Amino acid sequence: MPKYVKTADFLDEEILKPRNSPIKGYMMMEVEKWYGVKVLHQIAILGAETSIGHGDIDIGGTLVRYNNFGCIKAWPGWEDTKWGEWADGTVTVRGVEWLTWPTPQKGMYSWGRYMKVGAGEAYLPILRKPDWHQEFANIYYGSEVPGIEEYVANLKKIEDKYRKLALQFGFRW
Repeated sequence: MPKYVKTADFLDEEILKPRNSPIKGYMMMEVEKWYGVKVLHQIAILGAETSIGHGDIDIGGTLVRYNNFGCIKAWPGWEDTKWGEWADGTVTVRGVEWLTWPTPQKGMYSWGRYMKVGAGEAYLPILRKPDWHQEFANIYYGSEVPGIEEYVANLKKIEDKYRKLALQFGFRW
């Protein structure tokens, strides 16, 4: 089993490259450093949204092509938000308008900004709680959206899977 000195190298080799994801480990580390979103939370949320930016459109979804790994919707005034200022436009998928970013890096950093200041700065305090999944999903996914129970279960499943994988390589998340 390979040993990784840097978390970013572990992320690249064990999680991102096997998915052909345009996301890089250093981007996830910077999102944690700059915006306070722990790597395991990023993996769980982005895993539930786009299979952590999976390069196969049948798995990751159309929004991966537009560097919108967290499935952030566009709404009036998005241009004036911290997460929208780097966006390069919108795309309509299945009747919903979503933000787009010109590069994976800008997409990831914008998502980090959204997690820090979006929804009235609600996300980070929720993510600090040990059992964050339902409360987070109620806002991010929508408490009245059909399938929320499955979404919450998926967040927990992804978090558990990657916490165990990280532990196998000596990382305690």
